[in-house]
Amino acid sequence: MATQFFPKPNIQTFYYTGVSQGWVRPAQTGYSLVEIHMIGGGGGGGSGRASNSGANAGGGGGGAGGAYGRFIFPFSFFDATDEMIIVVGQGGAGGAARTAPNAGLLGTAGGDSYLTTYPASFTITALGGAAGDGGVLSAGGAGGAINRNSTAPAMPGAAGADGGFGSVGGDGGSSPTTGGAFGAAGGGGGGSVSSAPTTYGGGDGGSSWDKAGTIGRTGGTAVGTPTVKYTGWAVPGAAAGGSGGRNGTNCVAGGDGGLYGGGGGGGGGNAGANSGAGGDGADGIVVVICR
Repeated sequence: MATQFFPKPNIQTFYYTGVSQGWVRPAQTGYSLVEIHMIGGGGGGGSGRASNSGANAGGGGGGAGGAYGRFIFPFSFFDATDEMIIVVGQGGAGGAARTAPNAGLLGTAGGDSYLTTYPASFTITALGGAAGDGGVLSAGGAGGAINRNSTAPAMPGAAGADGGFGSVGGDGGSSPTTGGAFGAAGGGGGGSVSSAPTTYGGGDGGSSWDKAGTIGRTGGTAVGTPTVKYTGWAVPGAAAGGSGGRNGTNCVAGGDGGLYGGGGGGGGGNAGANSGAGGDGADGIVVVICR
């Protein structure tokens, strides 16, 4: 009986670069499947409200996590003459801190990650996470919402948490435990300050499949490392905690989301000084494996 040899898996990994990239279909024979892992960029957190001394100030909302998709196709599905274009979603920027009394600023949504073919016009997409809104005088900013419109069977990232108002910021959504979200985790909401004055801490960032989100209160830091296992798994990232509200002392920023696609934490509200900026969402990733 003749021995059958199978080629070593061909793994091509694409990170955010700001420009479209090309996937090269291997010329080697023997491949039967193309497996694509795709994560959208995480949403940026909203910044907190800056108020005058003795006034209320709501915290900013956390950014939502980017969607995660695993797509499997026959190797023959992709024609060798087609141009294969890949775009990796950038993590959204957090809303800027307020340095004078004003409402907090909305963060930026994470960019979509997608693969499209030309001229065949076939596209698959993992959407970026929605941004958190800024805190205001009478409420915390809304967290980034879950977006379920990616190409099936991709799963959405978890929602970001609302910023606090007379309370701590909410804890960001975790994955895969929150609302059917199997993508990256959502950022914690920023803390607030009341007219009493009483200050409240930020919420915790959501956890991902294999990493815990950062704790709020003092502002989270980035969680997770750029890990792509040999099998090609692109791991959805954990999210960042929100920064705490303060009274008369500048707030720190919300934490940045973890790779890949984690949502940024919301910034804290402040009475009498600068509010906290929202944390940035983490970039997405695309991995293409031929087996």
